Amino acid sequence: MRPLLPFPDEDERREAVQQANAVEFEFAERVYRVWLEMSKRPSRPCTALHVFYVAMLLNLQACRIYRSIIEECSRAEGVGAIILSRSLFETIAALKFVLARHVRIYTEPLVKNGVHKKDANGDLTYSVQCERRPSRKSPKPATPTPKKRLKSSHKFPSVEERAWFYVASQAFNEPRRYNKMIQLRGLKRVSKHTLKKLDDTLTTAYAKRIGDDWAYVLKKEKNYSGLKIYQLAEVLGKEFVLIYKSLYDIYCQVTHASDAVRHGDFDDDNQLRPKYFSDDGEIGGTLNAATAMILTSMTVCRDYFDFGLINNTMINGLGEEYRKRILVESRKPFDS
Repeated sequence: MRPLLPFPDEDERREAVQQANAVEFEFAERVYRVWLEMSKRPSRPCTALHVFYVAMLLNLQACRIYRSIIEECSRAEGVGAIILSRSLFETIAALKFVLARHVRIYTEPLVKNGVHKKDANGDLTYSVQCERRPSRKSPKPATPTPKKRLKSSHKFPSVEERAWFYVASQAFNEPRRYNKMIQLRGLKRVSKHTLKKLDDTLTTAYAKRIGDDWAYVLKKEKNYSGLKIYQLAEVLGKEFVLIYKSLYDIYCQVTHASDAVRHGDFDDDNQLRPKYFSDDGEIGGTLNAATAMILTSMTVCRDYFDFGLINNTMINGLGEEYRKRILVESRKPFDS
């Protein structure tokens, strides 16, 4: 493959953006290298091997996306980096969903006139409900409340169960994809052939393992949690709510081509000129936000698996350096 035709003044812009964000690029490259080379062998026994496999595959996906973001930013391509940042956020959210100590969600039967409703196929219907965390700011009662009264009456899915949710959702989505394609001219034959190859026993086994209620929810909502992305962010914690409320809307606008005005600029003669590259501030902010997300990924894996004193200390040190050096000194924590 021949090298692609460069944009005007691409080499000069690449050099300028890397110089303007030298601190951010140096730190991002170091975080990527440390995390990629670090041993992921857990210090404590992992009782459920499928949890480790799902987490490490999600982690690998996050590393590949983060590397691509760094490369896009290094050539002042903020648009591509922002689109990838949305994917990175959703990958880290999936990782947190699987490994979090508690995810306060539960299923609830859909009832009408006191009768458990059924869908068109005769299956019992369910919905997912989120339970809010107890607020630390709420006033303390005059009489101390026993701890056992604060416990929820609902059964929240365990880490092992949530890992199976993630795997099962992939199996449930496979036949749905080809059932859509079977309606398209030119794809009908190959879709039918592929559907015949799919083994129903696999999806049946997953449905039996996770239960009829969660199987119904995951099939209906077409994802691993049964939640919308904003609901998922709320149950995962404040760092995910912060990114969702501050940056996710920007990511979505660029991804869905709702922000094309950023590709043009007016000159002194009020003539519209193409804007081939992103500003220094946009690059620095996008890179910093991606670095914050990959550091969250490292922390989530460390908290669950425990990679040993040396590796854990290294992860803690990178997080502390990010808070002090990047956020305080560079003052470019977000997309400009």
